[in-house]
Amino acid sequence: MYRLPLVLLLIIVCTAALRTPNVVIILADDVGIGDISVYRKLLNYKPTGLPPDTPTIDELASNGTIFMDFHSTPLCAPSRYAILTGRYTTQSPFPNGSWGLYESSSAVPSNQVTLAQLLQKSGYNTAFF
Repeated sequence: MYRLPLVLLLIIVCTAALRTPNVVIILADDVGIGDISVYRKLLNYKPTGLPPDTPTIDELASNGTIFMDFHSTPLCAPSRYAILTGRYTTQSPFPNGSWGLYESSSAVPSNQVTLAQLLQKSGYNTAFF
């Protein structure tokens, strides 16, 4: 009598456990910690000439994970390299500068596993915009 509800509950719990969370990484150039309103609120940061609130980003943050200890480089390509590979930019083939389309070789060696490859092996579909 109680077996069917318990089996159904077990199926529901196991199905929920199999679902993987969405992964969204937002990398925006020239954004300071005071430019995103969720960080201003967390840090009680009140810059002069307050930037507008960012309710959509705040909503994503309230339902996900935010980072409080992060570092960037003054150029976008090295920051992107670090996110894609998990390596310090000084470990790249071009540690000292900006990388352009004119480079004859990729900054990511062919044997380097990237975040996208790891996610794909775990069943995720990946994209880069």
